Amino acid sequence: MKRDIAGHLAPAPAAVRSSMLAADRLDPGAAAVVGRFFAALAERGEPLDAPSRAAFDQAAASEATLATLLRALEKHAPQVCLAGGRDARKAWYARRPEKGTPRRRGRAPLPPHAPDSWPVEWALLYPGLLRAPIKESSRRRHVDSVNRLAAILPADAEPDWSRFTACALLQALAADGVNARTAKTCLGGLIGLGLHGGVATSKLAALREMRSV
Repeated sequence: MKRDIAGHLAPAPAAVRSSMLAADRLDPGAAAVVGRFFAALAERGEPLDAPSRAAFDQAAASEATLATLLRALEKHAPQVCLAGGRDARKAWYARRPEKGTPRRRGRAPLPPHAPDSWPVEWALLYPGLLRAPIKESSRRRHVDSVNRLAAILPADAEPDWSRFTACALLQALAADGVNARTAKTCLGGLIGLGLHGGVATSKLAALREMRSV
């Protein structure tokens, strides 16, 4: 949604925002990582023509996300020097396991940033969920649930805590073939995100009510 893209791109220069908002298609997650990159530059006090590798590392926590960032900057922000980004990419190349290296067992750690598919309003609560004193299995369950909700959030539904949003999410899950029990579990994940992200308990009442129906 254009509103979510604009929200992600708030830290970017006006010319970059305009270019990306006018694009017919953006790579998944491009707006989020570009926004994080320019926020990192502002935080670090670095100029556009000489950003450090550290700024790229701060914005992109994976090789795939870094590739998305470099493609987006090359197309929509030609004024940005990409030398530091290319150094970061070489470092990712060096970390690739050699053929025949045993694969790591178990799930990888949760990323330090919210998934790019999440609306900005939900993504801002993600750090609180990461810090919450709960079991890792519960944390992952909340993240998996919110991932599913972000994927089916109707275009006309605000990513808030209202009864309308809860109904819209439940209806979208049902239309996607999700049974009522699993749908309520997904709604519980969003409640968990809000609770641990710092949303007032009173604001979560509508979601809790819809979950208990």
